[in-house]
Amino acid sequence: MNFYLIGIDYKNVSLELREKILKKRKIIQEFWDKYPSQQAAILSTCNRFEIYCLGRNNLDARLHILLFKSYFSGLFNNAYVKFGRESVFYHLIRLASGLESQLQGEAQIVEQLESWLSHNSISFSLRNLWKKALIFAIEIRLKAGLSQIENNIATIVYRDLLKKKSGSHQLKVIVVGTGKIAQLLADYCPQNIRLYFVSHKHHFQAVKLAQKSKGEVLSFKELGDFIPDIDALISATSSPHLILNREIFLKIKRAQPLYLYDLALPRDIDPEVGNIKDIVLKNLDSLAVYFTAHNANLKQKIGLVEYLISEALDKEREESHEEIFSGR
Repeated sequence: MNFYLIGIDYKNVSLELREKILKKRKIIQEFWDKYPSQQAAILSTCNRFEIYCLGRNNLDARLHILLFKSYFSGLFNNAYVKFGRESVFYHLIRLASGLESQLQGEAQIVEQLESWLSHNSISFSLRNLWKKALIFAIEIRLKAGLSQIENNIATIVYRDLLKKKSGSHQLKVIVVGTGKIAQLLADYCPQNIRLYFVSHKHHFQAVKLAQKSKGEVLSFKELGDFIPDIDALISATSSPHLILNREIFLKIKRAQPLYLYDLALPRDIDPEVGNIKDIVLKNLDSLAVYFTAHNANLKQKIGLVEYLISEALDKEREESHEEIFSGR
């Protein structure tokens, strides 16, 4: 059997194309389900879309990659492909260690991958490879000191927002959604920011987040009335469709700019909203300058992680070699 993967991420594909691919996830899964000889599992986040496969042999794997690219013409032209157990395993450790993240070393990637493994139907062999990679990555992160890093998407957004702050008044910020990003926003909320949580379906979770951050809860119907008086809005839901359109913002009259952060994929806010006067709309790609600065500050730790990963691969090769010759 042959391990292989095909994927795209923020480094080689635009946000718009990642969004298109994510919206076709069901059709993509159906494509791989048509071939019982290819055991496939899809990993999708706001920054990447990867298909991990186990095929009969290398030739068979290459054939299915060509078929896949042809079937989804134009979507995966810039995709990276990894063939073979060692190549896939190396990518898994890098991913779980945070080296492939837009915000390198982020702690959230391990939790995200563990959750993905526990909630998805994945073949025994693929699951075992993932589990081994996670064990190696967690140990590497501890040795390299990545567990001490507090930077995450919430701290990055707050840093960007507070640069615009003038005076001593407390900033009013609406958070749409109650998922992982909303939890990070509640956990790392600065004292000079007051959060207002809005949720369509998870009111109880919104209440918990508001209590944690000493904020408040709003209903979605109240959103339009509150927007004229806030400083910023951060949206990060799992909705497959736009939930905030131009009409909500068109009639707003403000003395100061309104800052909108769309951290969802697919996006929550109509991109046309960014063309409205006195509105500044940002997304994950817009915050890239902060990610670059963070990554530059981690250069020494990242170098150590790279070295520890190469050590882990050497150890894995030795164990695999011993298993072959011992008949295990």
